Amino acid sequence: MKIIVVYKSKYGSSQEYATWLGEELRCEAKRENLGEIIEYINNQKN
Repeated sequence: MKIIVVYKSKYGSSQEYATWLGEELRCEAKRENLGEIIEYINNQKN
């Protein structure tokens, strides 16, 4: 199973928390963009 931390940030603090969570969980943090996230997931399957 792959883990992705998805976040939405207006001022940057959410990005900092998402990055920290990604480091702790050893996964990537992705800014909220459903199209890019779906593409990322599909590319990881290959």
